[in-house]
Amino acid sequence: MKHSTEDILHSMIVATLNHVTYPEFVERLAMFFRNYMPVTSVGAYVFFDYRIVKIAEYAFTSTAAGPDTVDIDPEVLDRCIHESAYGDDFDIHLQHEDDAFAEFYAKVHTQPASSIRIPLLYYKDRMLYLSVSAYGRDRYTEDHVELCRLIRPALILAVSNMDERQRVDLRNTEALKKLKRYTEDDEDRSEGAASGGEGFLTLDEYTIRYIQKVLRHTRGRVAGKNGAAVILGMHVSTLWSKIRKFHIPVPRE
Repeated sequence: MKHSTEDILHSMIVATLNHVTYPEFVERLAMFFRNYMPVTSVGAYVFFDYRIVKIAEYAFTSTAAGPDTVDIDPEVLDRCIHESAYGDDFDIHLQHEDDAFAEFYAKVHTQPASSIRIPLLYYKDRMLYLSVSAYGRDRYTEDHVELCRLIRPALILAVSNMDERQRVDLRNTEALKKLKRYTEDDEDRSEGAASGGEGFLTLDEYTIRYIQKVLRHTRGRVAGKNGAAVILGMHVSTLWSKIRKFHIPVPRE
């Protein structure tokens, strides 16, 4: 099967950026961009509640690092979102003196700088974008913009994967908190029984009790947003496998 050079490049970028954090993401991109264009810093930013918040940044000098948050006039921020999210079909932009980002860059950079902004995700009233910057005016050309445009689909996919992973990690964290809360009483009772000479529960016995307690809490619901599988941090098929293995009765909803 034949693949285009662009397809191969996209696959390589996605594979390279798979399972990375945002700081690792911007650092690897900074190293990549530095091979093809002038770069002082690369940062990932999100518009949030009339602020521009820095998610991660890699700067080649300490003076190039920008602030973590920048308060910006609501009207200017709305124009930034409109120009980036809707202008030119959500396209890449070079910084211009008269665009809405001029005020933002004046607060971020301590000296005149050129920037390319690369919109990556837009949802609800928030927009995530990448900023590639270099000190000095007019440092970037249309060739540099075309390079960013070439790899942008792969960057969007990589960021989407990171966001999905973070949502899964958050759900798993919340699941562990819920599991601890649901099973604290059982643990206390088990420890009391052990101190009374009845011995410690086995791992399987703990597992059965945990699953039974969560199933009672969900009234027998295994799958779904509020199901036992989500609370336990398990895949639905894994939970059903344990239910069958340990012959655990499932309450009717």
